[in-house]
Amino acid sequence: MAPTLYLRSQPRAFFLLTDTHALVFRQPSASESSASRSVVIAEFLPIDEVDMRGLVRASRGRTVEGVLGVTSVPTERSSIPEIFLLLVSSASTLSSLLPSSSLRPARVIAVEFHSLSSSTWDASELAGPSHSAYSVDDDLDDPYGPHASSASGSSSTPQQTLEHPCTGMRKYLESGSFFFAEECKWD
Repeated sequence: MAPTLYLRSQPRAFFLLTDTHALVFRQPSASESSASRSVVIAEFLPIDEVDMRGLVRASRGRTVEGVLGVTSVPTERSSIPEIFLLLVSSASTLSSLLPSSSLRPARVIAVEFHSLSSSTWDASELAGPSHSAYSVDDDLDDPYGPHASSASGSSSTPQQTLEHPCTGMRKYLESGSFFFAEECKWD
C-alpha cells in the first residue's frame, strides 16, 4: 500500500500509513513536555504498535508522494504560530539525469499543508465530529477508515475571510522548480 494520510482529531495527530509502518506527527501532550507549542514529535512505528481507533482518511483519493517537513507559520487568527505538516501530493517523474544512475528525479506538482495545531484549516469534509462526508461504501477498501470509532470533539471549517497562511508557500513550491529523487522511499 502506498503511503496514505490519516487524521486523528483528539488528540490531534497525522498518520502516514503503509502496510507495515506508520510515520506519526503530533505535538507533545502536557504530560510529555512543558515545551512550547512549536515542538513536533515524529515517530516511525511498526503498524501493529499504532492505535487506529478514530482515524479518518485525510488524503481522500490520493497517496502521499513525500514529506517535505514541518513549519511554523504565523496566522492572523492567533499570536501563536501554527505548525503545519508539508506533504507532496502530486509529482511528475522525469527521465534519469545520468544513464548509469537508477535515481529518477520527480518534479513537485502539488503540495498539501495540514495543521498539527488546530482544525481551522482542515478540508471541509474533515469538519465535524461525525466526518459524515465519508461513507462506509467509499471506504470498504480502507483498512483504517470509519470502521474504527470516531473521536469526539468539535472542529471548525476555514473562515472565508482568512487566507490560508501557507498560500504563498504553496505557490512557490508548486512553481515547477522543486524536485526530489523518486526512488528514495520513506519506509
